[in-house]
Amino acid sequence: MSDNAKANGKKKPDYAAYSLHTTSEGTAWSRIGVGFTNKTGGVSILYDAIPKDQRIHLRELDRKAGGAANLSDGIPARKPDFEACNVRESSGDKSFWDRIGSAYSQEDGDIVVLCEVIPLSGKIVLSVPKDNK
Repeated sequence: MSDNAKANGKKKPDYAAYSLHTTSEGTAWSRIGVGFTNKTGGVSILYDAIPKDQRIHLRELDRKAGGAANLSDGIPARKPDFEACNVRESSGDKSFWDRIGSAYSQEDGDIVVLCEVIPLSGKIVLSVPKDNK
């Protein structure tokens, strides 16, 4: 869980969110948003741009973008560490959670989010699957 201090009453992000794509010079990292660790162990992602390949790469904020990254289209042969969800608020205290993909923790601390769809709200919540708790 994050120990990031609050600045001006707002929590500092834990992650930078990137879209990665292959170029003739190697892997290009385009910053598209930020991620915040939740008390439940999940992560909320706020993004300003939609990645071309529906993959969001989260890297701890203090680590620079760049370096090797797995851009293969293969999905890991293990259960995901998180469920990617779109949370829609309704009247009162009611909300609707729709699963939109999966996310996998990497050995270097990065998180790769594989989305089947990208919500228009600009927010994705990564929740720990019930069978992982």
